[in-house]
Amino acid sequence: MRRTGFAISAVCLLCTLLVGCANGQPTTNIDIRINEVQTAGGDADWIELYNAGTTPFSLDGCFLSDDEQSPGKWMFPDVTLSAGDYLIVYADKKDSTTERLSVSFSLKSSGETVVLSDQKGNTLDKLAVPESIPGVSYGRDTNGKFVWYAAPTPGSSNENGMLLGEQSVNVQHGVRINEFMSRNRSVLYDRDGDYGDWVELYNFSDSTIDLSGYFLTDSKKDVHKWQFPDGTTIPSGGYLIVFCSGKTSVRGEWHASFKLGESDSFLGLYTDTGSFCSGVTYSPTEQDQSVVYTKDGSYAPCQYPTPGYGGVR
Repeated sequence: MRRTGFAISAVCLLCTLLVGCANGQPTTNIDIRINEVQTAGGDADWIELYNAGTTPFSLDGCFLSDDEQSPGKWMFPDVTLSAGDYLIVYADKKDSTTERLSVSFSLKSSGETVVLSDQKGNTLDKLAVPESIPGVSYGRDTNGKFVWYAAPTPGSSNENGMLLGEQSVNVQHGVRINEFMSRNRSVLYDRDGDYGDWVELYNFSDSTIDLSGYFLTDSKKDVHKWQFPDGTTIPSGGYLIVFCSGKTSVRGEWHASFKLGESDSFLGLYTDTGSFCSGVTYSPTEQDQSVVYTKDGSYAPCQYPTPGYGGVR
């Protein structure tokens, strides 16, 4: 009888060793996830954790890092994440463990890997975030697949986010950047006879869209670079050309306050509230070659530009 009791105790001890973790928490029901990340935010970037398990999980002594080779960059204080709950940690270099959790590092909009580790440095979850556009987040959809969201949902389910899809170039609000040219030499000229670079917007919705207060930019750090004048509209199925010349708009001809430049790599359209509407990250093109929106939802170089008409190619 005593041998039987000893054998049962030994089995229990072995099971504890197999399923235990550094702070004694059972790991069989643990499912702590990096659920959503914003690397090109407003005041601060952030990382959202989600407890998809069935039991509370203590993060005390766990780590967050932006470097797989150095997983112990920032250590969590004594905080517990209940089952089904979310936790926001800000990436603003403030290194705070009080009311607002802030890590000691920031995140790069050009692409970043976020690593969550346990108390012993073992990886609980990690996420490689692609290059991002201001105002969007990268998070899990209802199927667990990571996609882009035009309306980030920090601290809540991503079901309420405005889904953009797998590519951050997709659009919402019924209008998109349809075609643009950053090396215009002979394709389209303005009323002064100058060949400035240009952007074509297209209204693919069923109604007229008012662009009053919307913003066009070539900078990820300044989404409010140039604002559309009041009364600017695009009819359903219509196009609007904006020259990127640095000139002043006159008599219905729109001129943005910036030039695209041959080495620029970003072009974005934002609503009057600063929400992401349409955007594209691109590589330098050939002279008189445009970049167009294609049927598969991406952008591609085009040898035969069609400013002002053409639709999806």
